[in-house]
Amino acid sequence: MMAKKKSVLLVFVILTLFLQAAVFAGGAQQKGGQQGNRAAALTEIGFNASGYPIVSGPYTFTGLVSKNSMHGSYNNMEILQQMEKETGVKVEWIEVPENSFTEQKNLRLASDDLPDVFFSGIGDAEQLRYGPIGTLLPLEDLINEYAPRIKELFANRPDIQKFVTTPNGHEYVLPGLEELLQRTNQDNAFINKTWLDKLGLKVPTTFDEFYAVLRAFKEKDPNGNGKRDEIPFSFALFGSQFDILSFYAGFGQGDYPSHVMVNNGKVYFTANTNEWRNATIYFKKLYSEGLIDQEAFTHDRSRYFGKGVEPDEIYGAFMGWFDENEVGNERAKNDYVVLPPLIGVDGKQHWNYWPENVLERGHFAITSKMKHPEVAIRWADLCYEPDHSLQLKYGPFGINLRKEGNRVIQLTPPAGQSVDEFRYQHCPAVTMPFAMSAEVCDNFAWAENTVRKQERYQIYNKFQHSLSEVYPKVYFTSEEEDELAILRTDIVDFVNQTRSKFITGTENIDTGWNNYVQTLNRAGLERYLEIYQKALDRYNGK
Repeated sequence: MMAKKKSVLLVFVILTLFLQAAVFAGGAQQKGGQQGNRAAALTEIGFNASGYPIVSGPYTFTGLVSKNSMHGSYNNMEILQQMEKETGVKVEWIEVPENSFTEQKNLRLASDDLPDVFFSGIGDAEQLRYGPIGTLLPLEDLINEYAPRIKELFANRPDIQKFVTTPNGHEYVLPGLEELLQRTNQDNAFINKTWLDKLGLKVPTTFDEFYAVLRAFKEKDPNGNGKRDEIPFSFALFGSQFDILSFYAGFGQGDYPSHVMVNNGKVYFTANTNEWRNATIYFKKLYSEGLIDQEAFTHDRSRYFGKGVEPDEIYGAFMGWFDENEVGNERAKNDYVVLPPLIGVDGKQHWNYWPENVLERGHFAITSKMKHPEVAIRWADLCYEPDHSLQLKYGPFGINLRKEGNRVIQLTPPAGQSVDEFRYQHCPAVTMPFAMSAEVCDNFAWAENTVRKQERYQIYNKFQHSLSEVYPKVYFTSEEEDELAILRTDIVDFVNQTRSKFITGTENIDTGWNNYVQTLNRAGLERYLEIYQKALDRYNGK
């Protein structure tokens, strides 16, 4: 009887081992079949794993890209045409206006109408939502096998690889790197020195002096056309470099788009403090007296820039990255100077610090629609070759740039064009993956506007917040991102809308402040901060 049981057990073990072997063999055959199919598909298009062209025959993939008001057609950009000849790969550009890009991106991600590649604008939430379900492809294996430049960049700079590695361990986007210190000075304030001189005034140093200067700009016809058409102070909300957030620190409370800052490792909310309220009241006063552009909360980029180049000069002071974009070359050079941080309530000067501008993520994501992702990652890898990065970012050699040995000279634009208008006509500038190391930047002879930007950095940097005060660019988990998507709408959007209402006077800040604070608390402010704190602790290895 015992012998019979042993025989049955032996048969069972043998059958189990046989089935496991069969399953393993089947899996191996399936995996091998997939690899074989993959190889066959690449052979069919004449794919080259190294060297150029990438493919031996004509090949096209689609790319969704943001296009701002200065951009020329991507189809006509010389550097992209050069890359098409070099790679044998044509990109069919789907150009989406900047002001509708987010909506278009979201619609496509939520539907089956995907491009093969998103060239920019893929945020952390999209990576965590659409990566795990396969809409966005993980890139790490593709990089290891087909992208030697990106692989080398990550090997030399593990901090950059960490920066684009999501909490689930996958990389769904590529980085943009430009190691220029002045990029940490995002927002600049400019003031019309010609008007100041005409009115016998000095560059203001305090908030009271700033108010007095703006009053003079409004009332004393500094442009001399006999009309009250001057706009004493203008800014815009379509990018933080055009906003007035840095001014808030002068009232004792700095502010950033998330309305979150850090004090001794602890996160806190900026936009419910008395100091933030006092700053808002100050700007309300300016607005109510016509000293702030009445369109400041509504105009778009083309309108904001357009007012600065009208025949009669109308801007007294304004916010921006490059002054020439807003007011044109001649006025930027001849009429405007930097307005240093105003002395605040503590007797000191303060300004925002933007470390995330040196290293960006969200560039170049491959979708499940891409039939041959190996082609796409090889195309992207070429973007990281130093000369290609330079030309994608600042324009082609012979048009925007000139090469002299190891030096690259940025050329003067044609009359009537700013450096940015000139380069945006000929290159993507901000929408491609790229890497400009400190060494490359040091060997770059910048155009006059960037030289001025470097000079402005020297003005602002000694007053910028310390790195420890600025909430870093962290990844939240997918669960945190899902929760934050709701909280940001209920909290951040609410703050931004209410700030506009407080300043424009459509809502009374004196009688409405307590309700505003209570609404924030009811909207989940405590939980919002808890998520930010947890992510910060994780980022710091706690």
